[in-house]
Amino acid sequence: MNYLKVINLCSVRLAYRFTIALLILVTAVNGAQPSSIGKEKKLVITILRVASQNSAAKPEVLKSFSFDFSREGEEMIQEFKYDSRAGDKIRFRIENRSDRFVRLMLFSIGATGKVSLIYPSQSIDEPLSASRLEAGQRVETKDFNIVAPAGEERFKLFIGRLNLRPLDPNLGVSNRRSAVGPKGTSANQSNIGAVFSTSGDQGKSVDYYDLVLAILRSRTEKDIEAEITALNNRGLAYYKISDYGKAIGDYQEALKLLEGAELPTRTALKHRGVLLSNLGQVYGSLASYDLARKKYEEALALKKELEDKEGVAIVLNNIATVYSALNDYKSAERYYLDSLALAKELELDSVEATTLGSLAQTYLALNQTDKAADYALESIHLSKQLGKKLSEGLARNNLGSVYLRLKRYAEAIAQYQEAVALFRLEGNRMGEAIAYSNLMFAFEEYQKPLIAIAYGKWSVNLLQQIRRESDKLEKDLQKSFIASRGDTYRVLADLLISKGRIPEAERVLEMLKEEELLQYTLRDKAVANALSKRADLNARERKAIEDYALVSDKITAMSRELEELELEQSKLPLDAPFPKQARYDELKAKIASAVQTFAVFERQLEEEFGRNDFRVRQLNIGLQEKLKSWNSPDTVIISTIVGPRRTHIIVTTTGAQEPHTIDVPEEKLNHLIEDFRSAITDPCACLDPRPAGQKLYELLVKPIEGDLAGARAKTLVWSLDGALRYIPIAALWDGKQYLVERFQNVIITLASVGNISAAREWVKNWRALGAGVSQKRGEAFPALEAVPQELKNVVRQDNAANPAEEQGVIPGLRLLDADFKRDVFERARGRFSVIHIASHFDFKPSGEDSSVLLMGDGLLTLTEVFSTPTMFSGVELLTLSACNTATGGNGTEVEGFGGMAQARGAKAVLASLWAVADQSTGVLMRQFYANLRDNPAMTKAEALRQAQLDLLNGRVEMPRPGIDELRKKSDGKTDEARNRADFVPDPKSPRAHPYYWAPFILMGNWK
Repeated sequence: MNYLKVINLCSVRLAYRFTIALLILVTAVNGAQPSSIGKEKKLVITILRVASQNSAAKPEVLKSFSFDFSREGEEMIQEFKYDSRAGDKIRFRIENRSDRFVRLMLFSIGATGKVSLIYPSQSIDEPLSASRLEAGQRVETKDFNIVAPAGEERFKLFIGRLNLRPLDPNLGVSNRRSAVGPKGTSANQSNIGAVFSTSGDQGKSVDYYDLVLAILRSRTEKDIEAEITALNNRGLAYYKISDYGKAIGDYQEALKLLEGAELPTRTALKHRGVLLSNLGQVYGSLASYDLARKKYEEALALKKELEDKEGVAIVLNNIATVYSALNDYKSAERYYLDSLALAKELELDSVEATTLGSLAQTYLALNQTDKAADYALESIHLSKQLGKKLSEGLARNNLGSVYLRLKRYAEAIAQYQEAVALFRLEGNRMGEAIAYSNLMFAFEEYQKPLIAIAYGKWSVNLLQQIRRESDKLEKDLQKSFIASRGDTYRVLADLLISKGRIPEAERVLEMLKEEELLQYTLRDKAVANALSKRADLNARERKAIEDYALVSDKITAMSRELEELELEQSKLPLDAPFPKQARYDELKAKIASAVQTFAVFERQLEEEFGRNDFRVRQLNIGLQEKLKSWNSPDTVIISTIVGPRRTHIIVTTTGAQEPHTIDVPEEKLNHLIEDFRSAITDPCACLDPRPAGQKLYELLVKPIEGDLAGARAKTLVWSLDGALRYIPIAALWDGKQYLVERFQNVIITLASVGNISAAREWVKNWRALGAGVSQKRGEAFPALEAVPQELKNVVRQDNAANPAEEQGVIPGLRLLDADFKRDVFERARGRFSVIHIASHFDFKPSGEDSSVLLMGDGLLTLTEVFSTPTMFSGVELLTLSACNTATGGNGTEVEGFGGMAQARGAKAVLASLWAVADQSTGVLMRQFYANLRDNPAMTKAEALRQAQLDLLNGRVEMPRPGIDELRKKSDGKTDEARNRADFVPDPKSPRAHPYYWAPFILMGNWK
């Protein structure tokens, strides 16, 4: 009996890879039965460390491994580690305690693929007959130098008992029952990888073919056919783990070797047919169907020339998959049936199993569900008999789709989950990704969106892994691949948007590089009419609602008039008659009806959302009284509460609270929000956001226009709910102008309500701490080249070496790049009224630990901010000139870094809703601070509004590159984006697009 063992000994460090592989072929010898050692049947390998400085010292035993030949089918993984020292040497002691001789070879493979022989010390031209270790014999290798620096070394030893199998050079869809593999040494080497491949461990298979190729390429006498076979087989392993770029590389390299090889004609044609067919399958997986069909047709011609019926059956199956992908199901059916007939004739069980499963998919597409189910079940049965996990997984995936079509959701989900398990066992990431995607579709249809989202994210993550590994492919191949899986990205984004998880959805769409244009119709309904239908109203409440309905559009105007009458009356002596008493009494009565009506409305909200919902409680914590205490009569608070079926908008003035209900489901509202953001955050500023902005305006602002006019509002204080937090309110479009052109806009949260009454420090006493990072920090944090100039524009450095060169608006301290250290920032932050941070901020929806602000010497997490209650104590204004500092994962109350900073002491925070434009941000910031410096009585909100208007109207000089260069980026727009209206730039206002001026929002104390 022959056994084959493969042992890989690996050490992996930060910048160093140390790999040792040990081949042991155990061969029975008739008549050799040494009784003294026959009972153990072991091979023992001991690893010794040889002293680097004292050659006379006894070697230190690091680890000893025993391999028991008597245990069939055993597979283990062992690991050990030790602290290496510079100049260490390793020695291996090998003891054959079995009753049979073994042939073995021990060698290492360097990072460049160079082979170094450790044992035996002879040529490696004949690797499997290089050494014979007799029963009972013990040897030690020569010392092997470790070229690693001092530090901890980790070794892993993989041990498996593997049986020799013949390898069919065709691509995995089938093995003929009597298939015979290549002969000779090279065949044995390839067979080791084939065992790994057929057992589903493609990673080990790839590793082994790396090893085989290294040996073959280092031999004096070249074996080109063996090298072609190894490349083909490694390409197959790469294909099975969905590493398409490397698979194509191996197949093309093998074809190139084949062109120069002096092989018999039939042998060369056979290899060429196999390689072309395999290439076609990779191109098919990348959705490059024309290229795939071309390769298949070339392969088919060769198979027919060679009269290779088995090869013809396989290629016919592959051609059918192309027609199926192109939705030509009748042609696909014809090719599949031809392949199936040949498979049955030749008893090619695996081809039959695979083709049956593929026919199931075809008949499902042809709406023949009964036939599809029968073929899928037959494929599953045959695949299980053969132990073919891949074809069984494909068949279960197709059967799941049949059940989904029949709305048998539980059965569909069970089949998809079985398919996932099978694909995972095979290491087939593409199959796994498709099965996860199908689970997403199933749970979406099953009305379980949160589970659907989880499966969708797993699918997209796998697809992204495959994309990253194929990044060296031609652009057309990359594009066709992702386009073929576009539905997965779009459905996941749609689900995320429907749940208000806008930032996550945007990241998914960004991966896809496509945008959706979603249209919805909005309708308004009067609150009074809805409330009047309540069955529990008493007579007084019903009468109040009826009176309110008559004057609802005038309530805020009447409340403002009543306040003015009260002020006028307060100036008269107590006993003096009031000339306008009749009007005063009339207004009080009408407003009393409004107050009563609002009480009923509050009761409705409590029933709709629950008594403990903080959004409802917020209306009952004296919001009106707080507004009065702010002493800002031209300020209006607009609160939004988003429900599954409708959105409630409450306008609070010092004299009244006006409710409005908009009958638009949350899902549709979220899609409108994403449509607006996808246009406004476009970095090339090419798409016109005004149409989408107008839809949101008509939803959020148009219903309350009468309230705003009646209150003579100048400042709108927004308490936004859910995904509404992700829109730049200032950029809403009323059909003629942006909202920023009419109002100051401020955002408040529960964290900021208490800060608004605080008196503002006199601007002339402000000192600023400016901190930023301009240098690139890996792929996640690209360079921000305009940051140094931005900080110079904002902060005038104290004790500067050249005071005449200082142009900053506010005196203080600048910390740039390496100077922006955590300890320096900690000591400095409590000494400045203004903290201006110009750096990257990466907010992750997954939590505070993964949300980080880039500093000069590391990362500051939200967790660290949260754990320091006085982090921004005494700060009048914290400006976060960074990316996405105001957005959270799904619109929750902790609104990113901005909300956290307010909770930790900052009176006001200027934060951003998306990754801001580098140069225009610096200009806007300078204008903002200059407005405050030059107009000490101006509020922060008005200073921001004027800075935004400066960019909108082209009142400031902008550095180049300007709009013309940015618009060149529009060449990459998708067809969907091209169908949307373009934004036509005005050369006099190159930063008029809201992308440049709208991302910044003011949160908290706007005074």
